[in-house]
Amino acid sequence: MLEDGEFYSTLGSSIARTIDEYELQLTELSKSIWQRPELGYEEHFAHDVICSFLESTGRFQVERIAAGLGLQAVLASKAGYGKLKGNVVIIGTPAEEGGGGKVKLLAAHAFDNVDAAIMVHPSNHHTVRPRKLAQNFVTVTYTGEAAHGCRSPWDGINALDAAVSAYTGLSTLRQQMVPTWRVHAILAEGGADPAIVPEHAVLEAFARAPTIIELKVLKAKVHAIFQAAALATGCSVQVDWSSEEPAYYANLISNPTIANIFEEHFSAAGFVDGKSTAFGGSTDVGNVSYKIPSLQPMYDIDTSAKQHTRPFQEASNTSTAHQRTLAVAKAMATTGLELLLKPELLDQAKAELKLQLEGQMSHC
Repeated sequence: MLEDGEFYSTLGSSIARTIDEYELQLTELSKSIWQRPELGYEEHFAHDVICSFLESTGRFQVERIAAGLGLQAVLASKAGYGKLKGNVVIIGTPAEEGGGGKVKLLAAHAFDNVDAAIMVHPSNHHTVRPRKLAQNFVTVTYTGEAAHGCRSPWDGINALDAAVSAYTGLSTLRQQMVPTWRVHAILAEGGADPAIVPEHAVLEAFARAPTIIELKVLKAKVHAIFQAAALATGCSVQVDWSSEEPAYYANLISNPTIANIFEEHFSAAGFVDGKSTAFGGSTDVGNVSYKIPSLQPMYDIDTSAKQHTRPFQEASNTSTAHQRTLAVAKAMATTGLELLLKPELLDQAKAELKLQLEGQMSHC
């Protein structure tokens, strides 16, 4: 009978061999999705090929289009390895970038029976514990009154003036913003003809902060600017936040226990955590991390290109990127294995999350 350490080592090696066994198929799967990019909530091709692949292995029970979402495959495999008790679940998420797929999955109870969650994200650097901001998106619509710009401009109420005033107000606010806060905006609509006083203008903006509590404070300041611009110009205003709650995307809470385990396996694969302290964007994994112990490491695909650029897109389809992705997959799998093998670690992770949430709610 194997001791715990031998059992873990034997099963860990088996996991690595299984990933190696499917290396060619996984690489081709990745390339096929790369060649067929799809917009959020329209990931039909990706949904079908991923589900078909997992079905073909005979290792998974696949539920297609679960929870009423276009790409939401809940794929569960019973862990039948004697000492292991539990399920491994793969949750395919639609609209991960900007569409809040995991927010909707949470509302659909897709994570109700999940004890811990791990997701990895390609990048141009290694970071096991990335710092992701709480975020809310806002659309601000100003309505004025049209008039001839030359004959009688005094008869008009300029909606563009209101939008520009709001944009300027956001810039003025920056001096009083905490350095870790972020507000970035565009004028999405500003009139149809320069000969006509604009009666309709739209400003769109993101507000971000390190915690939900801080974001609530920032949102109040930003909202006041939108109202003030309407008052100053005589326009009416409609302010539509993407969520009535302080955050649409919550900030990411990286679980210490899971992070430590993952970092050990990450290092064993030859990767070195860059220990980045910079804030970088927002993610719907943040919402999951408020409910269950979670981790979303970033891994370098061997490029200096910034994410969401064409050079990064090209770099993601190289042999190096595929090899590193498979290596990180092994680190994910062995991290999950350790959590299954040692339930006390899950209990520790859950206790940590409770303390982290208490700290988040008290911090501003």
